[in-house]
Amino acid sequence: MKAIILFTGVLLFLISIHNTYTYKYINTLQLVRPLFLPTLGYIHVLLLSAAGAAETKHNDHSNDRINNVKDWMDDIRSKIDPNTKEYKTIVMEDEQEIGYVQSLIVNYPPLLEVTSSYQDIKVYQSKHYGKVLVLDDCLQLTERDASHYNEMLAHVPILEYIGIHQDNNDNNNNDKYRNPWMRVLVVGGGDGYVVSELLKHHRSIIKFIDHVELDVEVIRTSEDMFPWASRVWDDERVHLHVRDGAEFVQEQLASGNSYHVIIQDASDPFYFDEDGEIVVLPSHVLYTKEHFSGMHKLLVENSGVLVFQSETYNIPSNLNEIRKWISDLSNIGFQNIRYGSISIGSYPTGQIGFMVCHALDACSEREDSKVADYSYNGISSALRSSEWSKLLEYYTSLSKKTIYYHPRGHRRLVLTHLWIAIIINVIFTQQLFFEVRLIFPYGLKKPYIYRKIDESNKTIFRNCH
Repeated sequence: MKAIILFTGVLLFLISIHNTYTYKYINTLQLVRPLFLPTLGYIHVLLLSAAGAAETKHNDHSNDRINNVKDWMDDIRSKIDPNTKEYKTIVMEDEQEIGYVQSLIVNYPPLLEVTSSYQDIKVYQSKHYGKVLVLDDCLQLTERDASHYNEMLAHVPILEYIGIHQDNNDNNNNDKYRNPWMRVLVVGGGDGYVVSELLKHHRSIIKFIDHVELDVEVIRTSEDMFPWASRVWDDERVHLHVRDGAEFVQEQLASGNSYHVIIQDASDPFYFDEDGEIVVLPSHVLYTKEHFSGMHKLLVENSGVLVFQSETYNIPSNLNEIRKWISDLSNIGFQNIRYGSISIGSYPTGQIGFMVCHALDACSEREDSKVADYSYNGISSALRSSEWSKLLEYYTSLSKKTIYYHPRGHRRLVLTHLWIAIIINVIFTQQLFFEVRLIFPYGLKKPYIYRKIDESNKTIFRNCH
């Protein structure tokens, strides 16, 4: 048994050494696949048997544990904090699909409570996490770790756009980053954090920001309660639109407008209820292929960057959606589609992701050799050491620094753990090679256009050059 576990661990370690060498291991995976699949299958059966035995052994104590948890929660809610003279309550989130529950102890009553036309809005004070924003009893952000998520959404697309399109021939340090300048669209993110991060960039880089948020009460609450949002919408570069994001995208398309960067900070598109049924939420419209296609058309041709919130890979239904989004984005025509991971303790399972992709034409000849190379071979080929050193120089020139984001971490954006999770998720359906291709559809040397042609998970790859 120890030998089996050791073998499996060594294999996964070799796979995850470095994303640059991913394709070198594909042939190895295919060779060991006859051994790899039965081995994991055997481990799976053993684990299920052990779990079944454990469940039988401890079944008599399950009700006691549940009662203890309830007593603990009631005890928290009934006591007064001796320091603040306030009661406590619990903000709790559960993921019924995986049996996961996460809770945060906060002061009661809330600092602010508002009911808008769309949702209940509350802001609590907590001992460790500071102020906590809760929408419809779902935790949205905390002051302590909101920077983790929002900085990545804001700075990843900006730095990638600068890295590709900066004027490398300009030797004047003061004017080096005057070209290019950007129009940015932010969909969602009514707490204002993403917009506040965008405003850290030089005015010569970001000249115009359209911010679209459906719920004006979220904006007002954030202005009143969070320091980063107190004056963010007063900046002359920011143009606030209180309306539906999907409709705004379609109207901008009809008007012939375009953006260099689009950032979509939307809430979850669905969740599982207690009966195991999927409940589709209003934000689901922002994750449809039609909406992705609209954003692709709205980006500046052959140069725009899209980033959007992409759930956690730790929940099976979310992982399936990630796979679907990658496929949809590829079919639409996006290039360099990558999933980035964010470690954030206040979110369920402690991890959330984002998708970043470019509106580049993989089958067009470009005079700009760097952009062409970027389109074909991926971010690591275009933004090599020289480009990243310039990005580091630009990053250090920002007047306000980041807490979580850094260009050096950005360089390892492709998440090996994601496709390992996908492999494990489908290992018993014998779709190993298909899943690897789904995560890395372009290869290391030549671009491919991926298209799913039937329900049997067969694929066609068209070589453009």
